[in-house]
Amino acid sequence: MRVNAGEVIFDKGDSGSSMYIIYNGEVKIHDGSKTFAVLGKRDFFGELALLDPEPRSASATATTDTLLLKLEEEEAYELMEERTEVLRSILRILCKRIRMQNDKLVASTPLKN
Repeated sequence: MRVNAGEVIFDKGDSGSSMYIIYNGEVKIHDGSKTFAVLGKRDFFGELALLDPEPRSASATATTDTLLLKLEEEEAYELMEERTEVLRSILRILCKRIRMQNDKLVASTPLKN
């Protein structure tokens, strides 16, 4: 799937049943003007839609012309079943992202005496 720079891939609140892998280019994950991450080649996003039926928790916008691989829910689950290292890698990256968000929260919270 080809996406032009500035093109919205999905918006916060959209329903979703797919995830994306960046083959080439760059994607910003954001909520309005607040940027959570800028992802590049081999990064993935949208995976929460596969794990949780809630609406998208953030928007995704291409910051450069980008080529994406789109995995629908059924394809993604088949891949994870056949290649357990894919599932382990997704879980590892999700844990890393949670740790990074925790660090940001701690850094932005004032110390109490």
